[in-house]
Amino acid sequence: MAIAGGISIHKGSDPKLGSMGIAEFDFETDQIQPWLKTLPAGYQPQFLGALPPIELHKAICESWAVIVNPSWNSPETFCCSAVEAQACNRTVFGIAAGGLKETVYQGQFKTLTTGKSPEALGDLILKGLANMEAVAENGKLAGEFVRSQFNQQKISNTWIQLLSGQSIDSNILSTWDTPKAHAYDFLRWTGTGMAVKSVYARLLNRPH
Repeated sequence: MAIAGGISIHKGSDPKLGSMGIAEFDFETDQIQPWLKTLPAGYQPQFLGALPPIELHKAICESWAVIVNPSWNSPETFCCSAVEAQACNRTVFGIAAGGLKETVYQGQFKTLTTGKSPEALGDLILKGLANMEAVAENGKLAGEFVRSQFNQQKISNTWIQLLSGQSIDSNILSTWDTPKAHAYDFLRWTGTGMAVKSVYARLLNRPH
């Protein structure tokens, strides 16, 4: 497993703490590091950190499948990473929420979980590992799907229609234009959501 990310994660952190730069401190310390200690040397994941587009493309092409934003707390309104991974003919695993429902191909092999737990997503990934040929075939169909849905000409035509005041026949656009969707984007891109969850967790764990 190779893990790439993220946006302003561990910005200004103390290198003496041994940060891997992939998550907020509490999650890394309490969840990730104990999990790593249970894994044999040959099963240790690679933490790639934030990658430039060319390097991310290379990492995707070296993978058998891609897991995108496995969180119910901050669903994507539109996930460029999912589109890019499928454009590389890779199957995408994730959650059935937000824009992932429209941007992830679901015609051949179920890869989006409706269960709100890590175990539910894990079950889908395990089924994928047990059916590698089906996942590979699904990846090819996913590539055809995104190249037909998100090609340059179609995007240009949609923008022209939008700027001309014409009605847009798109399921994806309908998920963007809501206060809730904008709030999710703000919380995710600014890191505010992580900060609020961290404070809330500390308040719950504080001795009374």
